[in-house]
Amino acid sequence: MFVPGAKDSYRSVAEALDDPIGCAPLRELIRPNTDVTIVVSDKTRPVPTGIILPPVLDELNASGVDDARITILIATGLHRPNTDEELAEMLGADVLGRIKVINHNARDKDSQVYLGKTKSGTPVWLDRALYKAKFRILTGYIEPHFFAGFTGGRKAILPGCAGLETIAHNHGAGHIGHPKARYGMTKGNPIYEDAVEVAEKVGAQFIVNVTLDKRFRLTGVLVRIRESVSTRRARVSSSSSRRLGRKFSRSSQSTARRKSGSAALGMNSTTSTGLPSRTSVRRRVVS
Repeated sequence: MFVPGAKDSYRSVAEALDDPIGCAPLRELIRPNTDVTIVVSDKTRPVPTGIILPPVLDELNASGVDDARITILIATGLHRPNTDEELAEMLGADVLGRIKVINHNARDKDSQVYLGKTKSGTPVWLDRALYKAKFRILTGYIEPHFFAGFTGGRKAILPGCAGLETIAHNHGAGHIGHPKARYGMTKGNPIYEDAVEVAEKVGAQFIVNVTLDKRFRLTGVLVRIRESVSTRRARVSSSSSRRLGRKFSRSSQSTARRKSGSAALGMNSTTSTGLPSRTSVRRRVVS
């Protein structure tokens, strides 16, 4: 089924921020004067960051978090830094003029912290700006990935904000050559599971991920506020259940919140086909 793009993208994101997955809205969880780092994708990804950021920044400002306490961290992975012109195009000139922006540099260990190793031996080097933040917001988009299972969630941290050694080990031949390192596969996928473990070393309190159509228009918004990054449950959030042929009562919505099967930091708990592993996921489509 093809989903039409959102008619009002700002409203779609704002409504999703008001209706996060299984918990209170952001405004009730963020404290005034909190240092916040927002991780956004670099220019190589089609994420509509200029659409996602304004409602997020408005919500932070309304909650007592001034612009001076907010940092936008560009998740470049191993890519080159984004230029000022690219940043203005990605973020919007207004945001670029208001908020501190840092390009992650995977090759600069002085800007990173070391957090030990994963079970598979991956050395965990992560951007210091991400590590030092009191509240971390990850943004991105969700689609099947040819060796990582799915994009979104933890990929903002690894490879997005990780060091060269971390990325090289996670993307090594032993992992990429694994039979479960493929589209839509998360369980048993060594790249996916290793990346989730790396992401959990630092954690993220808030995730705003979107889905896009073939013209890169917004079709869905998933918002998850995480009290513990080890609890990897989520649902897709947007504005109309009926378009998917389902109606949800208040009680069934509560059940979906408790039993949903898509991974938030991991982005997605799935079957081998890449479909949600449970039918209780509440799915809505943006308008």
